[in-house]
Amino acid sequence: MASGNYTGAVYALKEIIKHHPEYENAAQLLTSARKQKRSQTFRLLISLIGAIFFIGIGSMTGLHTDVWLLALGFVGLLVGYGVAGLVGASEQS
Repeated sequence: MASGNYTGAVYALKEIIKHHPEYENAAQLLTSARKQKRSQTFRLLISLIGAIFFIGIGSMTGLHTDVWLLALGFVGLLVGYGVAGLVGASEQS
């Protein structure tokens, strides 16, 4: 989980609980890993939506050069990630 691979952590913890249910704090770790995985997926999806939105705006304004659309997509990813971070921070409060 320290490296951010929450999908792998959830899978491994499910296997640990399945074969050795009384293992230390596996249930708590599984809950934490699922929460972190959900947060990570949310940030990814909001970032992609931001990129799609910015590329759509660029296409509608007449930017047909791939370099500019790529740059707008990158800016959209950053803006989306920032928005997802703000929404995630407000949810935790």
